[in-house]
Amino acid sequence: MVQIASKPITWQAKKVYEVTIDFDDPSAVPGSIRMGCDVRIRTGSKSDVLVLLETALYREGRLYFVRLVEEATVYGRVPVEAGISGDGMVEIVSGLREGQVVLLH
Repeated sequence: MVQIASKPITWQAKKVYEVTIDFDDPSAVPGSIRMGCDVRIRTGSKSDVLVLLETALYREGRLYFVRLVEEATVYGRVPVEAGISGDGMVEIVSGLREGQVVLLH
């Protein structure tokens, strides 16, 4: 990436940021990109981590909780530490083990 504008512009009644990108092989760029496109920028990623759907987390201020399900019993307010998030998923840094079942809300 070469540049991201520091201020948005209005385009089709939406606030957008102009981005300048250099491609190693401009002939391989799809034609649709030449007309404009939506871009998602990944700011971080990890592999081999425990993740949950955001809808499994309860939040109170800066604290996160889940409700565990064990043998048909639902336990409330089990604290967890959340890490990076995106696309509706949240990394769980601590407080859960792989294989535990959580209640979605």
